[in-house]
Amino acid sequence: MARRPDVHWRGVLFNSFEPWLPQAVRRDLYRRFLDVEMRSNSVFLTEPWLRELGNQLESEFLGSVASNYAEARISMLRRLDEGSLIKGSLARHGIDNRAPLADRRVAEFSLRLPPDQMLAGGISQPLARKALSDRVPQEVLNASARGYQSADWFENVDPDEVRAMAEEIAASPTARELIDLERIHLAVAHWPSEKAQGFGQYQRLAIDLPNAIATGFFILEAERWMNSPAPVHPAA
Repeated sequence: MARRPDVHWRGVLFNSFEPWLPQAVRRDLYRRFLDVEMRSNSVFLTEPWLRELGNQLESEFLGSVASNYAEARISMLRRLDEGSLIKGSLARHGIDNRAPLADRRVAEFSLRLPPDQMLAGGISQPLARKALSDRVPQEVLNASARGYQSADWFENVDPDEVRAMAEEIAASPTARELIDLERIHLAVAHWPSEKAQGFGQYQRLAIDLPNAIATGFFILEAERWMNSPAPVHPAA
């Protein structure tokens, strides 16, 4: 791998030894080379909650890296099984969501692949390359560029709507105690107009900001429900 012109030694070393690196070292490498921010700099919690949860946020974000990737994939499949959500969508909205890559047969096939079908002679994914050689252009098979999922996320959000949602959330005392609404307004004031600047900005605005807004509305709706008068049922 290291002899390839599009691969760095540090990538080879990091991918080989990450499971055994101390968490502090992993965090610093992520920050330096991948522009991954510390969670305390990214999330929209108020200062008291940041002080309370700072170390826990960092630990949960980095987590532990398994040296056995097959076991790690199985663990993730169990943790992220969306079967209940899919069935709920079908029951409530009549929408039958389908995900071809979530097919059990596909998952079992991928877990049975031997290592030399993932990496051989410095070439990644040799089995996929062979299977797609006459179906996909070589420019696509050999592409080395990387991108973000939903890279145009910032174009699909109206900053004014985010400001309005933050103002609505501000009606909740509990939400104000937990969520730093001023920080939300500051983030929206620097919304990217042409292109996102690295993963750190993506993490803060496309992941943590929507989570903060969703949490605020959940708290707001819960308080409204708890403060609403109980319905009066007619006597039997």
